[in-house]
Amino acid sequence: MTLALNQVNTIFLAVALLVLGTYLVKKAGFLQRFCIPAPVVGGLIFAILL
Repeated sequence: MTLALNQVNTIFLAVALLVLGTYLVKKAGFLQRFCIPAPVVGGLIFAILL
């Protein structure tokens, strides 16, 4: 399966994952305690999904 994204879709996906990562960092205390940044959380979610 190939995932083909143009520039607009890629930017939208990156922003959506950043917002999701920010939300999860604010809600999960252990992410704040260990200073895990939101882009890392969003990237990890993307890597797990793919």
